[in-house]
Amino acid sequence: MASDSTNEIQHRGAAEIQPGRRRPSTRGVTRRILLAPIGLSRVAFKAAPALAGRAAVLNFVAHPDDDLLFLSPDLLHAIQAGGNVRTIYLSAGDAGLHASSYWQDRENGVRAAYAEMAGVANSWTQSDAGIVGHPIPVFTLTDQRNVSLAFMRLPDGDVNGSGFASNGYQSLQDVWTGSTVTIEAVDRSSSYTLSTLMSTLVYFIRSFQPEQVNTLDYQRTYGDGDHSDHHTVGYLTRSALAQCNSSVAFIGYEGYPVIPLPANVSDADQKAKQSAFFTYAQHDRLVQDLIAKSASTAYDSWLVRQYRVNQPRSLIAHCRGLAWRGMRRARLEKSFAVILSFAVRAKRGLLAGRKAKRDRAGPTTSFENHLE
Repeated sequence: MASDSTNEIQHRGAAEIQPGRRRPSTRGVTRRILLAPIGLSRVAFKAAPALAGRAAVLNFVAHPDDDLLFLSPDLLHAIQAGGNVRTIYLSAGDAGLHASSYWQDRENGVRAAYAEMAGVANSWTQSDAGIVGHPIPVFTLTDQRNVSLAFMRLPDGDVNGSGFASNGYQSLQDVWTGSTVTIEAVDRSSSYTLSTLMSTLVYFIRSFQPEQVNTLDYQRTYGDGDHSDHHTVGYLTRSALAQCNSSVAFIGYEGYPVIPLPANVSDADQKAKQSAFFTYAQHDRLVQDLIAKSASTAYDSWLVRQYRVNQPRSLIAHCRGLAWRGMRRARLEKSFAVILSFAVRAKRGLLAGRKAKRDRAGPTTSFENHLE
């Protein structure tokens, strides 16, 4: 989900833990996770270019609008090419609001946006994904039946993964890291463990048989300024694809932290990308409120950028990204530690030299002893 306020996009550091391993609760405490995805020890992924033409493309994103902001214009091109395109939304993107009308409006919004991108009427047919014990609504575009959307409706985990009170502070991050065992959909239709989450994603991959799988940033770690749900969906997707032993093209897309990077969406694509997003935004009252209150928002930056994980970039752009993620501070701390280490060793060498000199010269004064 795109942040409701640019103030929500924060850098947070933390202790390192591994997914699937239980840890004491650290709610309210900042965290950074060491990524060690399930089943990836023998699997290597490399960045892949987006496939041209009528490819079967399967997208896994967190919230309704992540695809419009971070996977587009690649998403736009795939739909316009007439290929089979399906997007799975793991989170309802409820933003901690009690009223179900908000996340339902967001679902309406992305349906309207996809219909616009496809150039057909906003008319959909609803069915079910067919996973026993886990009802998941699937909507198929009536006049372009190769376009479909599926909504798992899991709780929004908030930017830092702490969740919201309205959903008992549940988050995908906590399930991934083992802090909690289960997570329940906001409509109470289903609950998942890490294992059943994985098997659900594996089912979607195997049943859809994509030529390309897209997701959010699966490479970087929590606390880098991106939304916790973005990373968790990326980690889950990568692990599910590994379980499928699939050789399909796999692409991760960067989220919030693309802001300091150069704008790279062409003018023609910008117009179509912005139009689809603002069609969606008519259904998202939090986005409307934010835009109404500010002349410039983070959405302005996201709409003119699209960066894939491992996408080549200039040294300047790379440095900007590092600064956004707080790496500058970490490197300064490391440099200080090195300098301090040299200083300690230099002092020890100086004292050792004084001691050797004293041993050769005989007894020293009390003042010289005090200096040591």
